[in-house]
Amino acid sequence: MQRRTLPSTLLKVFLVLIALGAVWLAVGFFEYLHERKVANAAIRTLGEIQVGESTQNEAEMMLKPYAKFQVPGLHKAIQLAFVNRRWLEPMRSPSQWIYLTVEFTDGIVSSRSFQFLEQPRRRASITQHVLLSAEKLHLNGFMGHRRIGSAGDPASPYFVTDIREDLEVPGEQRSRDWQFNLDCFRFLTPCKDLRGVLEGAHPQ
Repeated sequence: MQRRTLPSTLLKVFLVLIALGAVWLAVGFFEYLHERKVANAAIRTLGEIQVGESTQNEAEMMLKPYAKFQVPGLHKAIQLAFVNRRWLEPMRSPSQWIYLTVEFTDGIVSSRSFQFLEQPRRRASITQHVLLSAEKLHLNGFMGHRRIGSAGDPASPYFVTDIREDLEVPGEQRSRDWQFNLDCFRFLTPCKDLRGVLEGAHPQ
């Protein structure tokens, strides 16, 4: 009887572990869907915050619904971070992050930025300032108010697209630049081409 009981107990333990693993995966997946939904809503809110016009109080009130995702310790900025949090616990190294940042100067919004980070060392980002310095605006001998920098192969782990602009960029262009596609914010698989994240700046 003891010989039969032992395999039966091991089988029960094994089935319980499988069930726990399935529950963990399900919770992680639905948490990921919720996080992506909230990130999309936060991005829409960020689009309503006007650099050089919106006040710090207005921006704080608009971003208050996302306080759960706020990065602590920043005094002159609000930064929201979105990640597949369930995977952070066992793996210690999440594959993707989304950062939304609003900076303040003298009580006015002076900068806003979006960053999509994928490990290792892949990034798609856009930053809008009240005014950019000449050094930041200089690209291949050309002076302008909108700067796009790209490095590496889009499919490689070392690819970066970085867009910087100030308020001299026409409003129509700024509206296109601030259109994002979060299809690359995935539960398991990496992004094939980070340019697709900046949907308006890099139409596919």
